[in-house]
Amino acid sequence: MSSLNFKVFSTPFNRGGHPWIFAWLILMAGVVLLGLAGKESLPWAFNLPRPWHIPIRYWISDFMKWLLNDFDLGLFTFREFTRSLAWIIEQPYWLAKSLLSTGFLEGQGSDAVE
Repeated sequence: MSSLNFKVFSTPFNRGGHPWIFAWLILMAGVVLLGLAGKESLPWAFNLPRPWHIPIRYWISDFMKWLLNDFDLGLFTFREFTRSLAWIIEQPYWLAKSLLSTGFLEGQGSDAVE
């Protein structure tokens, strides 16, 4: 068999580390230091002007209101869809709980019997 010269696993990690690792570590340390001590030394960096605020809170609220009240999937609403998914997910849990813990109960609440 001839000797083949394969460079197996010749990644930057095998040659002493990734070339950008130190830059990322310095950047992360700077972010942590700015977060810990920067509020006292650089207050202007932590207080954004009012026009720069993104009204994402209102966008999310409006989207959720639309999703729950107006969005229609044809045969059913989004709320019915999520409730049916929850019911499907609950069935294996109910089966395991009945087999291993409570037994199979018939009835509702305190009127349930085995």
